[in-house]
Amino acid sequence: LPGSDMKTSFLQRCSRATITPYYLAPCRFLHRSAPLYDISHLETGLCSSKLLQLADEAKRDCQRLSLDAKCPTRSLFALDEISNRLCLVLDLAEFIRQVHPSDELKETASCTIMSLGEYMEQLNVDEALYRILQANTPLISSEDERQCAINLITDFETSGIHLGTRDKARAVALTGQIDTARVQFEHFCQRESQPVTLPSSACSLVQRYMEPSTIHTEGSTTSFQTLYPQVLLEMLPDSKHRHKVYLSTYAVDDEQAAIGLHMLRCRHELSLLTGFESCNHKQAAHLMASSPHIVFEFLSSLAKQLRPLAEEQYHEMAAFCHYKDPVYTHDISYLARQMRIHRLRPNIHAYLSLKNALDGLNLVTMSAFGARIEAASISQEEQWAPDVFKLKLFDLETAELLGVVYCDFFARSNKNNHATHYNIQSGRLHHPVGGWDQQIPVVTIAWGFPPGSAFLSFRQLTTLFHEFGHVLHSLLSRTRLQNISGTRVHFDFAEVPSTFMERFLLHYDVVKQFAINADGKVLPEDQFNAAVAELNDTLACDALESVNNALLDHFYHSAEFQEHGDMQQPYQHVAEEYGVLPYDGVARWSRFMHLSTYGGSYYTYPWSEALSAMIWKHTMQDDPLNSEAGAKVRAHLYATGRSKDPWEIMSELIGYKPTPQEIAQAYFQEVQQRTSQQISTAPKGF
Repeated sequence: LPGSDMKTSFLQRCSRATITPYYLAPCRFLHRSAPLYDISHLETGLCSSKLLQLADEAKRDCQRLSLDAKCPTRSLFALDEISNRLCLVLDLAEFIRQVHPSDELKETASCTIMSLGEYMEQLNVDEALYRILQANTPLISSEDERQCAINLITDFETSGIHLGTRDKARAVALTGQIDTARVQFEHFCQRESQPVTLPSSACSLVQRYMEPSTIHTEGSTTSFQTLYPQVLLEMLPDSKHRHKVYLSTYAVDDEQAAIGLHMLRCRHELSLLTGFESCNHKQAAHLMASSPHIVFEFLSSLAKQLRPLAEEQYHEMAAFCHYKDPVYTHDISYLARQMRIHRLRPNIHAYLSLKNALDGLNLVTMSAFGARIEAASISQEEQWAPDVFKLKLFDLETAELLGVVYCDFFARSNKNNHATHYNIQSGRLHHPVGGWDQQIPVVTIAWGFPPGSAFLSFRQLTTLFHEFGHVLHSLLSRTRLQNISGTRVHFDFAEVPSTFMERFLLHYDVVKQFAINADGKVLPEDQFNAAVAELNDTLACDALESVNNALLDHFYHSAEFQEHGDMQQPYQHVAEEYGVLPYDGVARWSRFMHLSTYGGSYYTYPWSEALSAMIWKHTMQDDPLNSEAGAKVRAHLYATGRSKDPWEIMSELIGYKPTPQEIAQAYFQEVQQRTSQQISTAPKGF
């Protein structure tokens, strides 16, 4: 995931959410024929001391490699190798910090990130490395190597390579403060709700989602805290009870507000120091959108177009549910769930077991992209939790191992339970001049699926396909340098492969091949249509929420925000100017974890949705499992990483370079088309 900090440069173009299964082979030095990290050695386990040892080894290796990087003919390859060594440990540490069940190891991982971060910051402003790479770049003849070198030079310059000694020291200090604040802010985002008190009779519906150690019953009421407030908002039938949960979830925390404000102010100061008007300017300068003005015009025009569609959907939602009271934000999840329940009778879950979902992924991967998924054996030492399992991806034609996927699907109390793709080990091909053999990509998908559940909703199936789009982006990558491999692309292009994968599920001819119940019956088409309609029922609302979150991120990272520094003001402005439902006064930003990582680039979600819609329309819309069209998409979208400019990729796939206005229009038109059918009222007995 992107970040705006100086640290997020060539030395950490990791996905912020990245993982190496933490059983690593001993480090080897450059110019050895064997892979640096061989996944056959992932069976020794890892403790805190081993993680610290890996960090120390990486730092020593990079100190040697930095000398190699000052040789003109070796500079690019040595820099890529430095990036590889550091990311292998940093991505591992970030994964542990987010997902691993051991609190001790989490703490060590946080220390590791800080320790290696300080070293990375020094390399980011090493003038000798920059000058040698800059002088040698015009001599590079290979397109992918030249693109990588240009990216590295840009990163050096964005990081403040031009600064004087005092300003460089200040930039390094600011980056350290930003990193610390980011970790602290994310911790608050994932905290339990504040204590909430409800009638004990109401709590019986949601008791399994209440943290046992916090439950206290007195008379006819029960107080508790929860890690699953969204589930409670979906299930509680009384609006007053939902409102209490909502308020406890988004309660203002003065300490978190101070941390968030400090993080944003440090980012702004760092941006000014490195020659940009704001964090937004720094972030957009080298992305597809290219300027904050284009980003704001894209988002504000979309919000204004989507607002009437979303407002209509909210009214239709209330009418469907025969809901007579005024609709507030805390009511939406409940009303949406009621619509799902009554639209999808009989239950569609019976056709969507986890096994069937994985079969569906394999169907698409084989038919469209020429690769197959196989279950792989996993040792006890490899499993950081008992229900973690492993998959491998092979090329259909050559039987070549393309990569490894670890699946951690079920919720735990000390885990980031948001569906996330973690890039463990970036892949790269054999490079005789670079001096390395092929490195196999390794990733994981982490999720917060309720423990014990074996069946998915259609929305959860869509989430799984989305995350697997990121997986394919990592595993199908065919670049020779890891710095430009897989998901390490422009931030506003990173979600294109994932949202592209979702579109396979909009076609019954695809879904009917794997959605089969225990009796061998195929999901009926009318139930499939109802499931798609259920997605569309709230599509405009969801789209507007995504755009408004991007506007929120944009305003927080603007120069104007620094003038008042009020964490609540941007949320109030967005809600009143671009929202539909009444402003509720809660601190929604306190759960907006992407505020810590995107740094002004959260617009990438609607932007990428639009790009993937354009690609789908020009490639696979008429025949989703067409192998010829799939091969084209694999070659140009999934295999190229950052070795090509994304505008060039778009031209190759759709035949022209779209304008920002055309991109916005493509997004709006798709939402408008999918939401054009009116919602009927609920059946009798609702």
